[in-house]
Amino acid sequence: METQTLVASVVEEVQEPASLGKVEKKSGKRIGFNYIIIKSLKESQKNDVVKCLYIKSLTNFGLCVIKEGTQGDSKDEHGRDIQDRLKWQKKLHEQLQGKLRIPRCYGSFEENGNYYLVIERIKGVPLYKLVKGHQRALRAAYREKNALGLKMLRYMRKMALLMAGMHQENIIHRDVTPNNFMIHGNKVGLIDFELSYSLDLDYPAPPFKLGTYGYMSPEQLRTEIPTKAQDVYALGAVFLFMVTGISTNKILCSEEAGLQQRIAFFVPDKELAGLLQRCLKVDAAQRPTIAEVIEVIDRVIEAPATNGEFIAPVIDKDEVRQLVQRFIGTLHSELLCDRNRGWFSEHQKMPVKVDKNTINKAWYASLYNGAAGVIYFLSQAKVNGFEVDGFEDAIEQGIVLIRKKYIDRIERASPSLHTGASGIALALSEGMRSGVLGHDAELVEWINLLLQVPNTRLNYSSGVAGQGIAYLGCRDIVLTDKIHQATSAYVSLLLETQEKDGSWNREGDEKKRRATKGYHNGVAGIVAFLLEYSARYDDRAALPAAEAGLAWLMRKANWKRDKVEWLSSQKKRMAPWVREGTAGIAAAFINAFQRTGNIVFKRFAYGALHSFEAELVDGMLSQADGLSGLGEIYLQAAKVFGDDQWFHRAEWIVQVILNLRRDDEAAGPFWLVEGERKPVADLMVGNTGVALFLMKWVRVNQNT
Repeated sequence: METQTLVASVVEEVQEPASLGKVEKKSGKRIGFNYIIIKSLKESQKNDVVKCLYIKSLTNFGLCVIKEGTQGDSKDEHGRDIQDRLKWQKKLHEQLQGKLRIPRCYGSFEENGNYYLVIERIKGVPLYKLVKGHQRALRAAYREKNALGLKMLRYMRKMALLMAGMHQENIIHRDVTPNNFMIHGNKVGLIDFELSYSLDLDYPAPPFKLGTYGYMSPEQLRTEIPTKAQDVYALGAVFLFMVTGISTNKILCSEEAGLQQRIAFFVPDKELAGLLQRCLKVDAAQRPTIAEVIEVIDRVIEAPATNGEFIAPVIDKDEVRQLVQRFIGTLHSELLCDRNRGWFSEHQKMPVKVDKNTINKAWYASLYNGAAGVIYFLSQAKVNGFEVDGFEDAIEQGIVLIRKKYIDRIERASPSLHTGASGIALALSEGMRSGVLGHDAELVEWINLLLQVPNTRLNYSSGVAGQGIAYLGCRDIVLTDKIHQATSAYVSLLLETQEKDGSWNREGDEKKRRATKGYHNGVAGIVAFLLEYSARYDDRAALPAAEAGLAWLMRKANWKRDKVEWLSSQKKRMAPWVREGTAGIAAAFINAFQRTGNIVFKRFAYGALHSFEAELVDGMLSQADGLSGLGEIYLQAAKVFGDDQWFHRAEWIVQVILNLRRDDEAAGPFWLVEGERKPVADLMVGNTGVALFLMKWVRVNQNT
């Protein structure tokens, strides 16, 4: 014992070596003496986490997780860094292990000035991943109390019990999120205690700052002294995610009354909705205790399934119109537009910033995610009677960007509809036609120049199918004969390259040539162009080629009762959205029925659209990969088929979008459209695409 004490005292007196930086997180690399990296689980400026194999003897080996703390990283104003957090986490593991389902602590060590916490690797998957895997089935699951719904409710109960166990030890977790619950079968585990706070020790003092946005209570955001009510708030936010599959950062709003309404909309079980409304109260004193949370969940589990359909509030079309007009005002603001450089996007190549409240900004010119897309939106808005004044400076900045990136180096320009020259030409054409841009002879010259960029690809997004759509959209700007000549050449190329089975091979590695089904890069988009060309010119060759492509899609379809879906070329379930999924394929069949009246095409369109839940809830809102694109297809189906069920589905999507609106006090309304931390104006993956769908819904609603 005396020897151990002496050794300990000597170790304490040894000056800690300066950190030599983080260890390379490469499989097979050793950390310390006993640990070999298997794979990296997380890398961030705060701390890295790796899965390792530990080998201490021939009979003592296994898997573990090691959290690395580099000296000085994430230092706060009190001089505490990530190493202080990890050392505190070690103490908490030692206090709580054996009492709760948490990882056991295997020890710690220091090397090259870094501190390493070694803990058990709990089996299972993060709750976040589990919920996302069931997202499209969640709403019905809770309403019907089916096997999935009951399983999720029982997970909620076990999560609440874990919190009760923490609170019994007078420990507040302070980072209760969907990523910090691990699910394995029917078991639930809890991880990540570095932000936790001990009421008994009043430690750490002051508490470590922040946590995860969307799951932090208002008082935690203000870094007030922690209370158990903070974990109750966070637990309510996690439960809301479990019901919707949407990050609560998208649902939460500054007005408590608005949040209460949103919870009532998204949560189909009234008693569960009432519980979450109480958990997410701004006033901590009004939140339930953990014991009350468990009691309510027990009642929800035992209660029968909800009877009858959910009746959504009636939408006031004038309010939606006013919302779109207010959003157009947001496009003026610095929230979406840099005063000196114009509308920005999120950088496509730079790594995501460590600061979760910022993005790496980039300025693109394209239709998909650049200035041309915003100009296209403003053109559509003006045609539909919205006020679009005051954008002269931003538009001029977009024009300067187009000149710099395309006109001045046209020989290197991509011909792509979405991310290249032809899409910009289409946007400029719409701008001139609507009056958003002046009818300038130089712009006409630009449009002709942009459309003529050579193209050997085939698809809709970047190939001749999309380039053809751009040409057809530039009527009244480009000479009619020139449009016909160019699009006819594109059709000839598509006929020459069509396979005997009716498909087209996707461009790429010659060894992996394959046909894909989607709208942007596959057969569906090529079919859409051929149908549009056939309708415009009554062409006898284009229509049979389009029908052959549709026949190929029909042969690849998988029917389940009245629903049809397609698998990807890797035999996996396709994404549901427009870009590469079921919604885009449905659009091709809707267009085909409109062109031919063939009832078979209608059957496949209905089958594809029925594969979506009527009350679909999702946090993805974009035109390319989200609800706005699907909503537009519903509106098209309602128009072509004269069937109100599709209009009602589009109206449901309007409801979801309205309930996910965010408001900036200075700028105005906006949306977090995909996974971005800050809003962007982009057409296909940003805010203008959402507003475009709402605008089209208003127009259709006014005509019904």
